[in-house]
Amino acid sequence: MNKLLPILALLFSCSVDDFSSKQSNFEEIRYHDMEIFYVGSGIPLDYEIIGDFYIGNSEGCNYDAALNRAADRTKEMGGTAFKIVELKHADSNFGCVRVKGLALRTKKEKCITYYVGWNQRMQSNAASCEAVRGSGTSTSYRCLFETKEECLEIDAYNECVEVLLCE
Repeated sequence: MNKLLPILALLFSCSVDDFSSKQSNFEEIRYHDMEIFYVGSGIPLDYEIIGDFYIGNSEGCNYDAALNRAADRTKEMGGTAFKIVELKHADSNFGCVRVKGLALRTKKEKCITYYVGWNQRMQSNAASCEAVRGSGTSTSYRCLFETKEECLEIDAYNECVEVLLCE
């Protein structure tokens, strides 16, 4: 028990000063609301690159501060996510975390589901129709409808097929 008392006294005497000095380095984490793709991971197909950035010698030099700055830069460029291309931790030559990255945003591709139906005449309620020559002199129309119900109303054989068209 006598050997334990000096160790406990040493632990309690140092803890107050260290905690107060480290609190000034505390960084509120703001990057959690953004998708991050780390070194070695790819960029998903539904994202596009809108710019690049370098984070170095900033106010806070720790990891969280660097990612916060990366998220801020990405948002300034109109991005919704970022990709870390290179991450360097603080070392004896440079005291801050450094990040090279790419600002990304979700592609704005618009896809619409249509239903394809066939009929012997052009349909005015269809999104579009194209004439298709059959055997001999007959012509039928391949039409796109926004709802399956509209398609089934004109398709005599109930062969409406769902298709996804993207811009």
